Amino acid sequence: MKAGNFKMYTEENSLDYLADAFEFAVKEDGVNLQRVAKKFRADREFVMAAVSQNALAFQYAADGFEADRVFVFVAMGADPSNIQFASAMLLSDREFILEVGEWFAVGPDHKVALRSLGGVAHLRT
Repeated sequence: MKAGNFKMYTEENSLDYLADAFEFAVKEDGVNLQRVAKKFRADREFVMAAVSQNALAFQYAADGFEADRVFVFVAMGADPSNIQFASAMLLSDREFILEVGEWFAVGPDHKVALRSLGGVAHLRT
């Protein structure tokens, strides 16, 4: 959109208005994800934007994201402590835990992520 132009909302595209308003709110603070409709909390792109803006938004994502290996890794990239929101299934998956260990072994935040695992994993930091 060029400067000076604006989007006209009508009754027919009022859902677009809501989507734009929700997107703006989430871009301002990802934790606003808790206030948007379930439909948006289940939208992968929308939730990724929220988590990228504020890692704490992960906890407000719709069910299912906590078991999504790729999503959990992306969320951990935003904040390693996001591993606390990973599903029990992922946390009990030996391969996943080893990937977490390898992934964070190269970064300065690896101890934070591994501490977040608590008693689930027995990896040395």
